[in-house]
Amino acid sequence: MAHTLGTLVAVNRRQYRETSDSRQLTGDHARINGGKGGTVMAAVLEIAPAAHPSRIPDRYATFDRDRLDVIVIGAGTGGFTAAALLTKRGFSVLVVDSHYEMAPALGIVHLGIARNFRLEGVPRTNFFVHPSYDQELVYAEARAGHFVEAPPCFISIASLKDPGNAALAPPGHTNMQLVSVVPSQPEAWGTDANAVASGAYHHVAAYEDAKRHFAERLIATAERRFPRLSHDIAYMEVSTPLTHSRFTHSTGGTSYGLANIPSQTLWRQPRNATEIGGLYLCGANTMTGHGIVGTMWSGVMAAVARGPRQCDD
Repeated sequence: MAHTLGTLVAVNRRQYRETSDSRQLTGDHARINGGKGGTVMAAVLEIAPAAHPSRIPDRYATFDRDRLDVIVIGAGTGGFTAAALLTKRGFSVLVVDSHYEMAPALGIVHLGIARNFRLEGVPRTNFFVHPSYDQELVYAEARAGHFVEAPPCFISIASLKDPGNAALAPPGHTNMQLVSVVPSQPEAWGTDANAVASGAYHHVAAYEDAKRHFAERLIATAERRFPRLSHDIAYMEVSTPLTHSRFTHSTGGTSYGLANIPSQTLWRQPRNATEIGGLYLCGANTMTGHGIVGTMWSGVMAAVARGPRQCDD
């Protein structure tokens, strides 16, 4: 009964979701995300969860200590600002911090379907397909670096959300995306940190195999709502946490940033105005939280923090 209720609550909240129910704050955009310095995170190579460089975990050992110019201890506003400025000047920087947990990573299967869902009467909405009531298992397995055989699937159909956009798909076709929680460890995707650092990982055959297997499992889940979907695929591309890290520099390939858990909220997250004069923060890692609405509000709050006169300008 507890698993059933948890699943119904999760679906009712219409989340992807960024962390498991047992560890998440309640509410929708009223919930508050935590962390520090997220707006300049993209300028930093990696965040290692250790309090001192001598205790950097093994999975960060692939960083060549001789090639690192600077190790910044502390991922607060000052630490991230220093790291960003040093990186801009060409230094190799590692930020070390002991307090942050990132939200789980997402894998996405991008599909071009040789069917017109609008003519089929498919409603313009998101779909959530949960093969199991055990919502905790997916997150536990992802943290451990494993995939589940029948992953939950969030389905978004771009062609229905923006029907006037002819660039989304050719006539008679539908543009859709399948999303699920996945492990972020390179080894889970058939590669390693060295290949990720060099950019060579996406040429590795084992990586392509891992993407294909993930896509097959997620498409099988989606077929519970859209039968024979696999027979109508005209185009497919898979993005992984490694893809997200490569193109957006997100730590661990997370799509949400810092995990939305009680230990990373309220006074433990950054304010829009920082202790550095003229430096203001906005984005999903500030107090207004994840999601489109939360992120948009963070910009408003940063503008307000500057003061009314400056906003009028």
